[in-house]
Amino acid sequence: MPYISNLTKVRADPYDRHQKEAEAFLKTLTTSRAQEESLESLFSVWAPRLLSVLRIVVAALFMQHGMAKLFHVPHVASFDNVQLMSLIGLAGVLEIGGGLLLLIGLFTRPVAFVLSGEMAFAYFMAHAARDPLPILNGGELAVLYCFLFLYLSAAGGGAWSVDAALRSRGSHRRQLQKIPGSNAPEYGSALQADRPGLTLDVGQADRWKVNSDQPS
Repeated sequence: MPYISNLTKVRADPYDRHQKEAEAFLKTLTTSRAQEESLESLFSVWAPRLLSVLRIVVAALFMQHGMAKLFHVPHVASFDNVQLMSLIGLAGVLEIGGGLLLLIGLFTRPVAFVLSGEMAFAYFMAHAARDPLPILNGGELAVLYCFLFLYLSAAGGGAWSVDAALRSRGSHRRQLQKIPGSNAPEYGSALQADRPGLTLDVGQADRWKVNSDQPS
């Protein structure tokens, strides 16, 4: 019966076509999700690195203001007669000292918070009285520095900083201390100094037992 065979084929074709479309859609969706996950992975790796780049660039630019105020390098005529024990002189100290700490990423959060306050103070002292708008009172740079430092005080120094290196070192030490059978000297020495009656059970590094040789 060729007619019936052809009819069955015609009836089956729409189903096959929809099934293929669904499979193609699912494949496209899976590929899209894989690409999104790949991008998210890339962003998660580079976000803390670019945060460090932002910190370094901002700190280097900020230090120039302090260098110009206190050491006249580069030379700015308006800073020729700046005295160290004045508001501008103290601002220069903060700009050099705080900028250097930010540059290397040491104590990033507290230093950035202090510098953010300095910039807010500088804006209201030197610019806000001239005009309410920063574009007219010359305070745009102070506002930018203020909020950049405020952001760094919350976000930290990023991956390329002394703070990150110190955290990584401390985390590595803690991991060594938790490894069963670890011979890390820092694991038991501090506790044994305080409690000489305790010794580290090397077989299970997180369990302590009373040393029967020590008098109670």
